[in-house]
Amino acid sequence: MTPTSPSAAAADREAVLDALRTYLEAIERKDPDAAIRMFAEEAVTFDFAPPLENHFNSLSDPSALEEWFETWVGPISTEIGSAKVMVMGSLAVVHGLQRLHGRKKNDGDLSMWYRATFILSRREDGWRITHMHNSVPMAMDGSGKALTELKPA
Repeated sequence: MTPTSPSAAAADREAVLDALRTYLEAIERKDPDAAIRMFAEEAVTFDFAPPLENHFNSLSDPSALEEWFETWVGPISTEIGSAKVMVMGSLAVVHGLQRLHGRKKNDGDLSMWYRATFILSRREDGWRITHMHNSVPMAMDGSGKALTELKPA
């Protein structure tokens, strides 16, 4: 593998972050089609909602996202905290803590931090998400309770 110049590495890193920003902005605008476009055809996600894994074929139907968007009043804000980005050729890994906040229709204000990992691949039409994994820590007291109230130190 040919070493990447520092300027090319910085450009790749910024392009990867731009792709993630595009995805997160689509979530904020509640635009399921734009969000789905940021995924590669073979994408697999491990997200909060069941099932344990989603293959892109099930994600390509925007109805699940539309239903989730309907549970919110106004925009759904999400931001990646101190993201770590590693790019190696046409593959990128981004991980860090992410914050989701907004107003739920039946539950009021929501603000939660969670762990997020994205794997992206470079395509002819730009960087696309091939894997996304979101999770929250679980109480280890046998309750199985998700610890959504935790905040970064």
